[in-house]
Amino acid sequence: MEHTDAYMLAKKRVESKLGFYRHVVVYVVVCTVLVLINLRASPGYLWALWPVGGWGLGLLLHAAQVFWYGRPSISEHLVEKELAKEA
Repeated sequence: MEHTDAYMLAKKRVESKLGFYRHVVVYVVVCTVLVLINLRASPGYLWALWPVGGWGLGLLLHAAQVFWYGRPSISEHLVEKELAKEA
């Protein structure tokens, strides 16, 4: 079975989104564990906010890459629209 370019592009986008969702799950689990360790070991200083915040920034950049910058540009979208009209 031969796959078209559109299929391969769609598959790549789906894999990117699934990778992001896995990243979110790992982030939530690990950050929860870090916060629990922090509250148990040294409740007077919330050091867990540093890795949670840093990793959260990385997660935000990952989301931007997958959902905003990973999309085709406006010009590519318009070209695809014109090709669809002619087909």
